[in-house]
Amino acid sequence: MNKASGAPSAPLQDADLARRREEIRRGLVRSNAAAAVALLVSLGLALAAGFYAFEAWQANERTRVELWNSQLAQARALRLSGKVGRRQESLATLAQAVSVRASPELRDEAIATLALVDIQPGLLTGAATPHVNAYSLSPRFACFGLGYLNGEVAVFDASNGEARLRFDHPRQPVSSVGFSPDERFVSARWDSGRFEVWDIEQRRRVFADSWPQREASSQPAGFHPDGQRLAVACADNCVRIVNLREGRSEAEFALDRRPWVAVFDNKGDRLAVGAGRWVEILAYPTGQKLKSIETVDTVGRLQWHPGGRFLAAGSPLGRVTLMEASSGKIKTVEAHTQRIINLLFHPQGSLLVTASWDGTTRFWDAGAARLLLETTAGYALGFDASGERLGYFREGRGVGDWRMDLEPLHATVSVPFYSDGEVLAIDLSSDGRWLAGTTADSVRLWDCVRGWELDVLKWPRSWGVAFTSDDQALLLSSETGLFRAPLLRASGEDGLRLGLPQRLPGAPPGSYSHGAVSAGKQRWFCAEGSPAHVFVDLSPPHAVRVLPGRRDNSAPSTVGTRWASTSRWKGGGTRIWDLETAQPVKALPDEGGVSRFSPDGRRLVVGASDRFLFYDTQTWTVEREVARDSASAISGLAAFSPDGRCLAVTHGLREVRLLSPDSGAALATLSAPKPERITALA
Repeated sequence: MNKASGAPSAPLQDADLARRREEIRRGLVRSNAAAAVALLVSLGLALAAGFYAFEAWQANERTRVELWNSQLAQARALRLSGKVGRRQESLATLAQAVSVRASPELRDEAIATLALVDIQPGLLTGAATPHVNAYSLSPRFACFGLGYLNGEVAVFDASNGEARLRFDHPRQPVSSVGFSPDERFVSARWDSGRFEVWDIEQRRRVFADSWPQREASSQPAGFHPDGQRLAVACADNCVRIVNLREGRSEAEFALDRRPWVAVFDNKGDRLAVGAGRWVEILAYPTGQKLKSIETVDTVGRLQWHPGGRFLAAGSPLGRVTLMEASSGKIKTVEAHTQRIINLLFHPQGSLLVTASWDGTTRFWDAGAARLLLETTAGYALGFDASGERLGYFREGRGVGDWRMDLEPLHATVSVPFYSDGEVLAIDLSSDGRWLAGTTADSVRLWDCVRGWELDVLKWPRSWGVAFTSDDQALLLSSETGLFRAPLLRASGEDGLRLGLPQRLPGAPPGSYSHGAVSAGKQRWFCAEGSPAHVFVDLSPPHAVRVLPGRRDNSAPSTVGTRWASTSRWKGGGTRIWDLETAQPVKALPDEGGVSRFSPDGRRLVVGASDRFLFYDTQTWTVEREVARDSASAISGLAAFSPDGRCLAVTHGLREVRLLSPDSGAALATLSAPKPERITALA
């Protein structure tokens, strides 16, 4: 603007305007560049933060995986350790692993752990001193008895530790203390040979005498199951029977050797006496000798199995000898390294427990004499009637009880030590209470609840067994034909006995081997043989159908009366038959093996050496395959549940896998505490 006149100034020159515009543009560029740099820095920081977060997440995941793997490994190591408390510790470790990640491996490990035998550490319920020389616990754990070096015997209430009875024989160490089955009486013996029995409630002596005893025995006397009598082993080569009701010695059984121990069986009609290396079994009350069994060592401890079929003897050298009462067959186990001071059977008969001066108490499979568990926490004294508690003592410390940790969903039955051969076939009764099995030389019957053998029948080369639908008999396939063995109801706890087998009416003569049961609305017993395969309806009157046969090394299968399958392992293939017309229908393209129809007839499963094949019975095409883990060419075994919703197969030679028949998915893997080759499945 002109200052004199106030007129506006001349317009900016083009050069100035361009310069101004360039400055503005550069300012904008600098601003945008700064913003871009800031954005890039922010993105970089965000990426770095994301990267480090991802790295942290990966590290955390690696830590979680390592933690999970270590927990699984720890649980497995605990299961296999044999240490006391392993069952609960392993399950607790698995629970921690599940909180990290649930998986089929943890499920299978938990199942294997639940099958273990274990004990829970217990507390001492009664105090003792180093001067105690003999310990005993009453059968119902109501009281315990202590025998002292100064000759005193004391009986204490287990609930509060108060003394209920005291008596003594001065200056003579007490060598043994024992209680009657009804806990009414307590017996004591001193090193001098003095023997006394007292009534605990009345606090009075009911019997006393002195008999020769050149060396002390910790188990010289055994009460009769009625609690009114007891047998006393004496050093003058006889066993004396004491009548407690009358307070007198009523009988003497003379022996050829000096007896150390005497014990009645559960029924009270047999008396076993350990005399030197021999066990003499006498009939009671006659004293007639029934059996003499020679062992390998001096018999220091002796116990009957609850089923009465066999006994266990413990020696000063730490050996345990199992012996069958009727045949005298024995099996000796190197159980301990020092004197065995006690041995006892679980009331159900499945476990044998031994205690020794080597400082251990050991738990064994009573039938097979396999070691299951060991503890140094005390010396076993006795089970209560339920088998849920096991009394023990710690020298100089006192008496207590352990809680048995046994899972009812798992049970073990064993072919006894005196039997020859592997199990060839098995079948369960309709209610699951009884189990029948065959070996190379016999047919056997077990009580699944108590886990012990009920009866055995010598019957060579029986390859198949099946309960009839009414559980009144067993059908057997053997090299001499097909037979029906009646099941006889026995009195008392034993339940069943095997009757004499008779030839099955309608079955063609011949030699039969593998037999199996086909499930469904109609159950069949299918046996391969030469010259015929035979299918027997397990419901009376046991209709029989026949197909042309040969030895296929695999039991045939059927569903209803329509289809039947036969299979020959190692390349022989599987064939489908019309059971009504006895004509072949289809040859399936597999190597052969064990074939089983599902109960609804929709599927046929063939267990080959390396896989299981699932056939659709409408088209006879393979709908799926499930691989096996086995280095052997032995065919895979298979068994459907009665409702067909589950299929059990031998994934390997020593483990069972449960599969979904619809999808083939694994539901669980079952591993036994002491795995062995699986030879039969039902």
